[in-house]
Amino acid sequence: MHNYSINSEEHKIVSFYLAILAILLAWGLSLFSDKVFSIPWWIEAPSVIGFYGILYKLFDSWFWKKEILRKIGLIKTPVVEGNWTGILNSLSQHSTGPIDIKKFKVKQTWTHIRIYLATETSESYSFEASMTVDHFDTARIHYQYMNSPKDSSPETMHMHCGSVTAKIIDSETIESEYYSGRDRNNIGSFSLKKCK
Repeated sequence: MHNYSINSEEHKIVSFYLAILAILLAWGLSLFSDKVFSIPWWIEAPSVIGFYGILYKLFDSWFWKKEILRKIGLIKTPVVEGNWTGILNSLSQHSTGPIDIKKFKVKQTWTHIRIYLATETSESYSFEASMTVDHFDTARIHYQYMNSPKDSSPETMHMHCGSVTAKIIDSETIESEYYSGRDRNNIGSFSLKKCK
């Protein structure tokens, strides 16, 4: 997976809160070891940095997805991980009509993402991405991808880079537009529905 950015201050704010919580946990452990149970010398107690690392990992992997954090406005990053299905429409002169998307899979944490798309003729992987959330809470993903044609693909296809802008309509629907580079000069769109 690779990093992605978002046009929100949430990373700064959450990092601050996690640092405060790490300080409190380290202080609480110190009080506990002094008053209740003395930690043996051969056990290394987590420091503030240790607690912060643990908290950050838990938040990055799991806690950022919690709906309550969205309701209070702390997190705006949309959760798009999972398997999707859909149809791709190419405006290329070589297009023969709509193309079934065999697989569209997103792996995502709060700070990393990887987007994979496969059709009958090619597959692509994202290598950089960003997200934006506007004042109306409309979220978009912008990503760059590398596409590799399969052996069975037409001769007009070859390896190329492209870009996608995907609008998240709701938690079950994404509408996207793509551009596949000057050498292919191909634009198109695809619609996705979340797999149940």
